[in-house]
Amino acid sequence: MDFSNRRLFGCNFRKATFSKCVFSKTFMRMCFFDFALFTDCAFSKSDLQFLSLAGARIVNCRFKETELLHVNFLGAGISKTHFDDSDLYNSRFISADIEDSKFVNCNVMRVNFAQTRQEKVVFKSTNTADAIFELEVT
Repeated sequence: MDFSNRRLFGCNFRKATFSKCVFSKTFMRMCFFDFALFTDCAFSKSDLQFLSLAGARIVNCRFKETELLHVNFLGAGISKTHFDDSDLYNSRFISADIEDSKFVNCNVMRVNFAQTRQEKVVFKSTNTADAIFELEVT
């Protein structure tokens, strides 16, 4: 299915399955994709803010030049996925499993990766010093 150039507000896609879907120049606000499955999907030049993908599975997807601001990936399973030239400002990957994925030339300022399991994850040309990888204990 092609979601290109769509504008979605407050939609509930909980437990939905998206396979080979195109999300080019898609605009979404406050949409819920909790426990959804994304396989072989392409996101490019989209504006995605305040989404919840808690517990979602994201496999072999591409995020190219996409705004992923304030997005919740809590406990998500992410594999073989590329985030290229994307802005992930203030998003949360807490307790996510990230495997064989790339964050190339991304903004990860204030992105929380605490308690994530990472295997073969590449952060090339990405500002990892501005991200949170472990919670501070005071």
